Amino acid sequence: MKATVKVKSNIRETSRIIRGRLILGLHAAAPFVEQVGKREVPKDTGNLERHTRTEVDERELTIYLKSGGPGARHGHLIEYGTIHMMPNPYMRRTGKIVRQPVNRFLAEKL
Repeated sequence: MKATVKVKSNIRETSRIIRGRLILGLHAAAPFVEQVGKREVPKDTGNLERHTRTEVDERELTIYLKSGGPGARHGHLIEYGTIHMMPNPYMRRTGKIVRQPVNRFLAEKL
C-alpha cells in the first residue's frame, strides 16, 4: 500500500511539471498563432486585423485566436459568410496552418 501511495504522489508531481511546461510553451507559441492569424485575415480597412489576438487558457491548455471588438464586430460574418457573401474561413485556415508547428514546438518543450 505505501508504495502505491508514493507512486501516485510522484505521478501527480510529474503531471504538474508537464502541465507547467505546456503552459509555458503555449504562452511562447501564442505570438506565432497571432502572427499567422493576422496574415490570414482578409484586409479591407484593417480593423479586423487590428482586433485579432490570442488568449491562452491555462486551465484548458488551449490557445484561442479571437477576432473582433469595438469597430470590428464582423469577424464571424467573414468567417462563415452571409446570404450576400461567400465565407472566407480565415480562422479555420489559421488553425490548419499552425496546428502541426505548435504541436511540434510543444513536444520539444516537454
